[in-house]
Amino acid sequence: MISFNYILRKNILLLLVIIVTGVYGFKLLQMQIVNNHRFEERSSSNSIKVVQQTPLRGVFYDRNLNILVKNIASYTVRITPKYYDTTRTDFLEAILSLEKGTIGKLLKKNKINSPYQAIKVKKDASVDEIGWIEENSDKLPGVDFIVELQRGYTGKAHGAHIFGYIRE
Repeated sequence: MISFNYILRKNILLLLVIIVTGVYGFKLLQMQIVNNHRFEERSSSNSIKVVQQTPLRGVFYDRNLNILVKNIASYTVRITPKYYDTTRTDFLEAILSLEKGTIGKLLKKNKINSPYQAIKVKKDASVDEIGWIEENSDKLPGVDFIVELQRGYTGKAHGAHIFGYIRE
């Protein structure tokens, strides 16, 4: 037979669990719905912009001081979605010789990432395209470029299997 004390302790414990769960549920509701604007503002100001730095790689010479492997500058155009003006998409696609809708697809595909994370739009952009972007940077918020290094192999045989390669 179950004693009265046991039932009383069980009911008190159940009541305590319900009260604690209710308090946590109320605070969660208050933070997520009532004070959402305050926490969202603090969260967006707390974002970190990742800056990727590519290390310099050495130049390889043969015994006659002829260059075997060198570094070649490659320009990559990027868009930071948080600052990008989507009304300029057609204009930018025309300048970069991209198919219509390419930038829109990239933005949609990378929507799950942070809006502060830059998206690579075009690799190996020409110097003329980079110059144009730099001249019109005030009209293209959120569009920038980075200089990346590619390995250049001189001579007839490509030596990536001997000298190494950059994965990207």
